[in-house]
Amino acid sequence: MKTILRGFMLKEYLSFRTLILKMIGLTLSLGSGLPLGKEGPFVHVASALASQLSRFMTSFEGVYVNESRSQAMLAAGCAVGVACTFSTPIGGVLFSIEVTSTYFAVRNYWMGFFAALCAASTFRIVRFVLNASSETVEAYYQTRFPEDAFYLEELPLFGLIGLVCGLAGALFIKVHRSLLTNLNRSSFVKKFLEKNWLLYPVLVSFMTSSITYPEGFGQFLSGQFALSILSSTLPIPAGIFMPVFIIGASFGRLVGELVAILFPNGIHSYRKLGVYPGIYAVVGAASFCGSVTHTISVAVIVFEVTGQLMHILPVMVCFLTSIAVFVGNIVCAYFQPSIYESIIIIKKLPYIREMSTCLDVLNATTAEQIMVSDVKFIWKGITYSELKKLMDDNREIRSFPIVLDKESRVLLGSVNRKVLNDSVQCLIGDRIRRLGWFSLAVKE
Repeated sequence: MKTILRGFMLKEYLSFRTLILKMIGLTLSLGSGLPLGKEGPFVHVASALASQLSRFMTSFEGVYVNESRSQAMLAAGCAVGVACTFSTPIGGVLFSIEVTSTYFAVRNYWMGFFAALCAASTFRIVRFVLNASSETVEAYYQTRFPEDAFYLEELPLFGLIGLVCGLAGALFIKVHRSLLTNLNRSSFVKKFLEKNWLLYPVLVSFMTSSITYPEGFGQFLSGQFALSILSSTLPIPAGIFMPVFIIGASFGRLVGELVAILFPNGIHSYRKLGVYPGIYAVVGAASFCGSVTHTISVAVIVFEVTGQLMHILPVMVCFLTSIAVFVGNIVCAYFQPSIYESIIIIKKLPYIREMSTCLDVLNATTAEQIMVSDVKFIWKGITYSELKKLMDDNREIRSFPIVLDKESRVLLGSVNRKVLNDSVQCLIGDRIRRLGWFSLAVKE
């Protein structure tokens, strides 16, 4: 969706057939027990639904052919997909903007927010109806922290969690990209897996199930880290948001438990305020997830997921989580691109990365300094001998610009070398044949 919203359409990516297969595949992959998420596939499904609605419904007539309105529908679909993952409309809209867009049209904001709100409300109501044990419509992971749940002295610990999560996020992306690149780079492995396409998923599923059931290595943080990377390389519908969310929460909880052991009566025993490891888990989940995805809106998603926005504590947790998310995001962004940009690089999709704001030398560089001044071009009045010499002297050039004349150089278009060569050979060949027939007729 990141490349589509930037103007490059992937063939059959948003078709009805892809939509049906994605829904079936996601259901099966989630039921497999692998450490996989659903955020990415939900975004794909919602975007495909938005595309099909804009194409077939008469009330959306003209949206499909209008690129601007079509992108507005797809942006709203992305927000709906994220909102349905955790029933978080506000965080869903902000997350979809951060992940998919470089420049977001403000006029599309209310559409995305309204669509996400409707989707999240429907999701919560249906979940309440289907869940017989719930008494009211609650948050996805309702927490009940007290109002005073942390010390000011714990702020450096939250920053440290963000720093470690940033480094771990960079390692996660690096290992994930290296594994996928090596699988695609080796011609032997690639041909073997194409011929035996069921073997790799079966091996990964067998290994994961053997480790995690009964509980074994997979219940530990390192096991979840390795299995999440391995499972995300499978060619099945799956997301990466939930696994990294769990990994971050596990690390945060580990730090919280260690702090609770070191200070069983709280950092200041006279205040009778203990250490709550759950707060650390929330901060760890937001910081590691924000590091891997390079987003700040994960903090907002966490607040909506925990469902404590109406108390004083979530405002404090917002501040704490923001520290960890900012630190983790900055550290990870220094070493690696986001997980979504990494996948785009692996698949070699057309996408231009944002230039780093810290590179002042590049920011001051003009087009004149890097452009090719001696441009080889074709003009309307070019002769065959000039064209032949131009093509023979510049065999490495694959495409030639076409200009009005040699003086003004007004650009008219461009032509591929092969197409140009075929056209010239066709015209010259017809002329030679006509001259041959004429000479034969004269002799007779």
